[in-house]
Amino acid sequence: MTNTNNIALIWTPRVLMIILIIFFSLLSLDVFNMEAPLLNKIGGFLIQMIPSFCLIALLALSWKKPYWSGIVCIILSVVFTVFFRTYASIYTFLAISVTTAVCGILFLYSNALISKSN
Repeated sequence: MTNTNNIALIWTPRVLMIILIIFFSLLSLDVFNMEAPLLNKIGGFLIQMIPSFCLIALLALSWKKPYWSGIVCIILSVVFTVFFRTYASIYTFLAISVTTAVCGILFLYSNALISKSN
């Protein structure tokens, strides 16, 4: 496998995580359409941003420890499935749970590539 393919495989899960973080963050913006005082809207926004904050922390961890990020991503996909009930809709399941699981698998694979090249 060429070095270019290795670089693409290492960056793919990171880019997917960034896209997922943007997706969660955009979904959090719907709180500002509600009829409520601004302070309540900001509080609701921060609560809805908790999954994004978790994914940001996981992405920061992935830069140095892709193996642990892969494990955490796979566990997080199960948590998303159960906690957010993404199994109720195939589209939600694919967009959230499967994407997170794929990121985890790709992190584990990229860790194997990094370990192999060292």
